[in-house]
This record gives sequence, structure tokens and C-alpha cells, in this order.
Amino acid sequence: MPRKILPVASAGIVIFLGSAVGCFRYNPQDLPGYDSGSDPSSDPMEIDFHLEADLAVEERTGDWMLEDEEVPMTEETEVTDGIKDQFPDFDGELSAMCGNGMVEPPDEECDGEPDEPCTSECSTEGVRRCVDCHWICSPPVDDDCNGSDEDCDTLPDDDYVPRFNCGAGVCERTSFCSEGIEDCLPGDPTGDDTDCNGNDEDCNGIADDHYLPTTCGVGACRRNSECIGGGESCNPGTPTGGDNDCDGIDNDCDGACDEHYTTSITCGLGPCTRYYQCSCGNESCVPGPPTSPLDTTCNNSDDDCDGNVDDDYIPYACGFGVCQRQSICSGGIVSCTPGSPTGDDSNCNALDEDCDGTADEHYVPYTCGVGACQRNSVCVGGTESCTPGPPAPAEICGNSIDDDCDNLVDSSDPECSGGCTPAITISAPGGRYTTSLRPHYHQGSCGGAGAEAYFTFTLTEASDVFLTTHQTGTINTVLYVRQGSCTGTQVTCNADADGLQTSRIQLTSLSADTYYVIADTISGVSSGDVTLDAYISAPGAASDRCGNPTFITTGTTTLTGNIIGYTNDYANVVNPPCSFPAAREDRVYYFYLPTAGNVTFDGCANDPYRFDQIIYIRSVCSD
Repeated sequence: MPRKILPVASAGIVIFLGSAVGCFRYNPQDLPGYDSGSDPSSDPMEIDFHLEADLAVEERTGDWMLEDEEVPMTEETEVTDGIKDQFPDFDGELSAMCGNGMVEPPDEECDGEPDEPCTSECSTEGVRRCVDCHWICSPPVDDDCNGSDEDCDTLPDDDYVPRFNCGAGVCERTSFCSEGIEDCLPGDPTGDDTDCNGNDEDCNGIADDHYLPTTCGVGACRRNSECIGGGESCNPGTPTGGDNDCDGIDNDCDGACDEHYTTSITCGLGPCTRYYQCSCGNESCVPGPPTSPLDTTCNNSDDDCDGNVDDDYIPYACGFGVCQRQSICSGGIVSCTPGSPTGDDSNCNALDEDCDGTADEHYVPYTCGVGACQRNSVCVGGTESCTPGPPAPAEICGNSIDDDCDNLVDSSDPECSGGCTPAITISAPGGRYTTSLRPHYHQGSCGGAGAEAYFTFTLTEASDVFLTTHQTGTINTVLYVRQGSCTGTQVTCNADADGLQTSRIQLTSLSADTYYVIADTISGVSSGDVTLDAYISAPGAASDRCGNPTFITTGTTTLTGNIIGYTNDYANVVNPPCSFPAAREDRVYYFYLPTAGNVTFDGCANDPYRFDQIIYIRSVCSD
């Protein structure tokens, strides 16, 4: 609230209404009707006041004094007409005085208060300061490098102050800020620092470190210049000798190198001997030319000057084969004596052991192959080899020759006797057997006009027997079993089984006896290999053992049943992580895949017979 005053022109009396503490400043020259001649001082006046009552008058010290006067007035008192008449332009308002330590609203917001934090107009953390009795929020100085406009001048990092240097020598530079990223790029070297100027021109932190000195003096007196603190100097040395050695140094510093060199050392042998020479540190010796480039003549002379007499002598040979020897040169005399024979040349080793000029001419061959296939070995270049001849397609009976080269002649050959030789023996519990087909002789009731193979097994008690040629692959087979002998009574015969061109036979409770299995083929098959899977086990229900397995057809198949009444015969011993204590019954099934494929087995059981199961697959059931 402004305070009312009543100024008096000459006396300078100021009257304050209301209670206040403060200071005001006014210039008497600004008052209406002011007469400069009546005021000993034209300076503005500053009056301190302290008002606690309705009215107070203070005096100003200086060249003139205000008169004391009391006027009974209240806050609402108006300026008297006489005063207004005297100062018709005075409006009676007194402005606040900034800097007196008092906040005088509404003209002042502050007066001497300490700084405090504030948020600037660009939302940065600044400092609020009292300037001309008004609060001003000053943003921080934007001297860092963070990409922000912290001093609110729309220019990020514009007052950035470099914080570090990079580079050395002439490359040293200060850091800079670009788009909020502080970086420092050293300058480029100005040289390789090979001169002597006290500057680090290659910027490695060392001045003149690659200084290339100049020289002064010659020979042993030659010295390199030095660079110290950017200053270059060079002082020649003193002579070190008379220059009579060969060290490549001008010891007497006269500009000539090793010019007084002498030696008694020689090089070369015999007529090639020469003294060493010195050419400024390079000691060398060139032997004289030999009388012959090679010492090939047996004359007891070192013709080629290598220190060895007749060392390049070229001998001649005498004798043949293992008896051959080289002539020798001894004391300038040539001689040659043949050796003695070491054998009769009957073996094959490419050596002429009897020294007659021919190797292995008495070679004694051995034979290979049997019957009509028998051949003699041959010796070629010291290597023995023997290749039997080709066998006949079949044995020709009655000519006393083993025509098919199976070491069986005429009636001894099953092709002439109707036998099943050789037959592979199947031993319980069986397994997988592979053999080569032989020429056709037998035929079963269901066919078999091609090549055939023979197997046999003997049962000491009634047994279940399972036979199949499914593993044979692409050969079309016919399988039949005969009792007692190869030509005995046929027990059964099968041509194609399970939708394949191969065969399968299952015989249950087959009586004790010897049996022959003939794996025959269709007409037109003359050779190849046939594979028979054969399993023999004690009699039992279907799928109880390998001798009587249950066939699983191709496709999705559901098999139901139980293991009650079956026997415990097998255990998984191939994959231990799937092992089972083999304490319960088991059942055996079989299937055949003519080509590779995916097979999935899913075992389940219904209440009240739920139990843990283990399923394992074998390629050979008896494994």
C-alpha cells in the first residue's frame, strides 16, 4: 500500500501516514516548484524512517535540516488545500526503495533474500535469485555435453567447456561436444620426428625420438651427431690403429679402408691354393682353377682340387645278377672282381641268383584253385600271382573232373547224387544265416526251379520252429522242409508269404528228428545270396516264444490278449536304460519292413489288469 506524504517546499518536511518501517529516496528537484537556489544540495535525499504511530517525522542529516512538526492526521487524512496549492502537481504517492532489506509490496517481491533452487522455463533445475527486488529463475550454465538445452536459449550445449585433451605433441587437441556426444579428435602429425627441433611431430609423446643423425669425421673417427633439447652437435673421434687388419674400418681415419692389410692364410688345395685378400672388411680368397672339373680319372691326383684324390672316379661293372660288382680305384690302380652266386633262381624275387644274366628263369610255380579251375602261379617282375580259372555252370557227372570247382567230383557232388551239400547247421535257439545259392537240383511241391541253398537242424524233442526268407530282399524264394534227409518226405512248402515274394514257415510241436530246409528260388535265378531267419523253441502258445511268434501286418493293428499262462523267456540286454528284471511273462510278435519306415508301438491294459510294460525290438529274435 503506498504511503501518503506532505512535502514542504523549502523546509523539506515529509509526513508519513500509517505504521511502516523502511526507506525512501526522492530528489527535491523533482518536486513541483522546487527552487535550486534555496537548496544547498542538489543531490537526491534518502530518508530512513520508523513509524509506529499514526505520524512520524524524521530529519535528514546533511547541509540543511528539516523542521520538526507534528500534524494530527489519520490514514485517511487528505493533503491540505494549502499544501496542494503550494505543490499542485504532487500526487502524494511514495514508491518503495529496493535494497533496504525490506520487501515492500506491490513494487517488490524480494529484497536481499538468499538464492534457492527453482525450475527454469525450459524445465531444467536453476537458481532463483533476487534481482532489482524481483525474483528471477536463472537456468544453469549449459557447459556440459548431454544434448540438452539447459540454459533455455534453444541451443543445446552451447556453453560447453572442454574437459580433457587428446593427442600428444603437435596433435594435441581439446575435447568438443557434437549433438550431445563428447569427443576429442587428435590432430595429424606434421612429420616423422626425424629432425632436431624440440617438437613432437609424430605425436607419440616424445620430441625428436626418431632423430636421424648426421655424421662427421671418417673411418674409426666417424661420429654421429646428437640432438639434445632441439639442438644438434657432432664431434669426430680419434684414430684407433694402423689399418693393417681386415675389419672394414678405416682405423687411421685417412679415408681408405684396410689399405695396409697383410696375411699368411690361404685357400684352395694343391695347385688351386691362393692367399686371402681384403676389400674393406670383406676377407675373401678365390682358389685357382682346377686342372680338371671332375676327378674322374684314376691317377692318384686331386685334379679337381677338393682335397680328395680320385674321389669322382666313375667305376664300371663286372659280373651279372647278384654277382655284379663295381670296379675300384686304389692308389691310381683300377680293379674289378665279380661276386659269387647265391642260389639256383627257382624262387620269384626279380634277382639273378645264379649270375647267368637272367632273373627267376628257373622259377617253380605252385597251383591255386581246384578241379577244372586249377591254375599254375606265374612270376612277373619278381611278383608271384595265381588266379583260378572260372568254374563250369554245373557239375558234369561221370567225367572224373570237378567241373564246378567245389572240390567234389562226380558222385561226390550233390549235383550228381541228389544230396544237400554243403548244408548250414541251425542250432537252437537259432538266428540269422546267409549263404550263396547253388545250382538247381531239388524242387518243392509249391515250386522252386532256380538256384537253391541248404540248411539242416536236428530236434531232440518236439519243438516249435519258425523259418522265413524275408531278409533275402529282392530274390523270389520258395521254402520247403524235408524230414530225415535232403530227399526225404516234405513236411511243408511256402512260396510267398505276408504279401511278399519271400517265404515263411511256422511249425508247431514238430517231432524230434533231423530236418533239411531248402531255400529254393523261382526259375531263372542262377546265383546270389539267400538269408534265412530260423528259430527253435519249446512248444507253447502262439507268441509265447521265438519259435512261434505272432505276425503283425503292415498298417495300424490292434492286438489284444494277456500274458497269463505264458512263460518268462527273454529280457532286454541291449539297452540298459530300458532294462527289466525279467520277472514276469512275455510274448513275441514279428513284423517285416521291405523298405525303411516309421514304426510305433503303444501298449495299454484295461482294469483290473493295469501293469507296467516294457517293449523292445530285435532284428534277430534270439539275440
